[in-house]
Amino acid sequence: MEHGRFNYSPIASRPKLALPNGARVAVWITPNVEHFHYDKPAISLTPMTAGLRPDVLNYAWRDYGARVGIWRLMEIIERQGFAATAALNSEVCLHYPEIVKEGNRLGWEWMAHGQSNSGLFTGMPEEAERPMIANVLDTIAQHTGKRARGWLGPALTETDNTLDLLAAAGIDYVADWCNDEQPYFIKTKSKPIVAMPYTLEIGDIPVFLDRGGSGEDFYQMIVDAFDSSERVSAWAAASWFAALARVLSSGGAVAINVIGALSGEGPVRDVVRAAQSSFAQLRVVPVMSADEAYRPSALRNVVIVASRRS
Repeated sequence: MEHGRFNYSPIASRPKLALPNGARVAVWITPNVEHFHYDKPAISLTPMTAGLRPDVLNYAWRDYGARVGIWRLMEIIERQGFAATAALNSEVCLHYPEIVKEGNRLGWEWMAHGQSNSGLFTGMPEEAERPMIANVLDTIAQHTGKRARGWLGPALTETDNTLDLLAAAGIDYVADWCNDEQPYFIKTKSKPIVAMPYTLEIGDIPVFLDRGGSGEDFYQMIVDAFDSSERVSAWAAASWFAALARVLSSGGAVAINVIGALSGEGPVRDVVRAAQSSFAQLRVVPVMSADEAYRPSALRNVVIVASRRS
């Protein structure tokens, strides 16, 4: 069965995108700010205790992200003059209100990210999914002061109804479909919504957990992705900054994607070092917001950057 949400579009056949002020790359910074339940399994540093209840070792490792990791990333991002679009579990508003308060001070945009990362959407019946989406959006609006315009599913999960329900609830863009380097429209029953480029490969989880990489490996991947995007594409969304983007946030996963999730002290230290090195090596100059660059646009905090230092 085909999904019928969009048609095939080869990137080689598309007209070239022209970015403002002659910039060659657009960077989307998307930290994942997440909450993990104490009594449920989730991403783990070691499988040794992952089947235990409670699993104090892995839970505490994830919790480091909300207590320490996200604050280090916020400091770096502010120092470089960026505003992020953070993927926010609505339960973060209830458990870590200080993170939301600081994000508001920094001018961050909040992209809805489900209730928590302890529950996935796959297999959820429509009668349960519809009120859950409404609850997520209402909770984020109540605690941040602004209704979310974007959505990233927990672990990028959806049902066959999710996109239709999100569009009906007022969502303008989603980041679950990691199949392109440029934004494109997805069909829903009520209106088209934008699929924003996101990354799966350049993130703390695949680099540190899956491949056993170092901070230097992570740094080089970011630089290589930037160089490649600068050469071949006018849009490098979560490309090199999905590395800085998902660096966790709330509890668990750094996703530089950065998921903030690689919350352990060692990985967070490596991610911070990679981020600092990358900022030092690349001339990353905020030019304008996405709204200014692409009217009408689904995203606010897309940063247009200049080319690499010579």
